[in-house]
Amino acid sequence: MQRFKQFHGAIVSSLLFMTSSLVATASETPRGPMQSVIASDGAWRPREFAFAQLRDAFNKTPGDEIIREKLIDLLRTEVTAAKSDASLKPEEYSDYLGSLVECVVQTGDVRALALYMDPALLNTGNMVTRAIASFGDRAVGRVVNALNSAKDDETRHSLTLTIVHFMELQSVRNPANIAMLEDQLIAELRAREFLIRIAAVDGLAHFDDATASQALFAESRMDPYVVRVKGKLKYPVREEASALLEHAR
Repeated sequence: MQRFKQFHGAIVSSLLFMTSSLVATASETPRGPMQSVIASDGAWRPREFAFAQLRDAFNKTPGDEIIREKLIDLLRTEVTAAKSDASLKPEEYSDYLGSLVECVVQTGDVRALALYMDPALLNTGNMVTRAIASFGDRAVGRVVNALNSAKDDETRHSLTLTIVHFMELQSVRNPANIAMLEDQLIAELRAREFLIRIAAVDGLAHFDDATASQALFAESRMDPYVVRVKGKLKYPVREEASALLEHAR
């Protein structure tokens, strides 16, 4: 794909000037010319071009506060654009957005947490849910509150997976937060969507206590979800819970 074939002459020169000014001058104000590109809600390709320059600068000086801030600002613009701009085509846009998310995740900057929590990013996969979980205790309350208020199953599944990642990464230290996560996983065993229940089962396997074991045992016997495979009835949630219980012995 020739990503910039539509930009020629003065347009390219203008963007090069703006991005060069950004990465070369640490004292540049966030309200300077590049900021107008980053914050633009118009065509996304100029922002993609700006990101390429920002990424190069971040790779050279990952601790530069201005570059990190502008990357987060750019992601904020894309979250808004992804939800509101019907002209965005996933096959052309997804590679750019994925690279931008990956770069912001690499900053480890907690200021991006609110953006990760937006369903437009949250539901894109493990890179975002693991990034949220990496913030540990700072993110627990936000995740639990979002899960309790989420209405759609896709978002609830992503948030339940985030709790699983908390436990996998061992990023939560506060005992009260750990207990809150266990309670939330047990609550998700009542979810209508079986994928949420499977995620909750996987999360509970990280808890070495009677409460989690009893919940897993109950799921291994009573979960209602059933499918027919090659003429035989299969209970995926029950089987997952049973396998985890057997592994814990």
